[in-house]
Amino acid sequence: MKVLVAIDAISANEACVRAAVERPWPAGTLFCLLNVFNPYPFSAAPIIQERLQEKVLQDLQAAAKRLRNVGWATTTEIYPGTARRDINRFAEEWGADLVMVGCNDLSDLGRLFLGSTAQAVVRHAPCSVEVVRRHRGTGDFRAAMWAKNSYCD
Repeated sequence: MKVLVAIDAISANEACVRAAVERPWPAGTLFCLLNVFNPYPFSAAPIIQERLQEKVLQDLQAAAKRLRNVGWATTTEIYPGTARRDINRFAEEWGADLVMVGCNDLSDLGRLFLGSTAQAVVRHAPCSVEVVRRHRGTGDFRAAMWAKNSYCD
C-alpha cells in the first residue's frame, strides 16, 4: 500500500502524521510525505524562497523520522506548484492508494476566500482520501473518512 501524506504550512500536519503513526497498516506499506511548495510568490526574493524550502525540508524530515521510528518506509518530496491542484497530480504520478490531507476547519466565509485544499483533493483525487482534522475544543486529533462529495466544515 502506498500512502501519501500531504503536509503544508497551515493544515493539521500534526494530525496527519499522528494518525499515520498510530494506525496499523498492512505489511510493506510505503509512506511519502509531500509538501507542495508554491515558489511563485517568492520569485522576486530567491533568498526567502531558499530559506522557506529549507524549513519545509526540515519539517518533512522530522515528520518522516516519526514514521521511520515505528518501522515504516518513508520518503519525502517537495513538489513545486499549488496544493489544490498538485497534491492529486503527485498522487497519480506516484501511484498512491490513499491520500491523507489535513483540514483547517475554516468557516464558510474563510473557505470562500481562501478555498479548501482538502475539499479540492477529495473531489479530484485519483484514489481514496482521508481528511484528518483536529477536534474542536479539546485539541485532540481524530481522523474522519470523507466521501467524494463532502467537505470540511
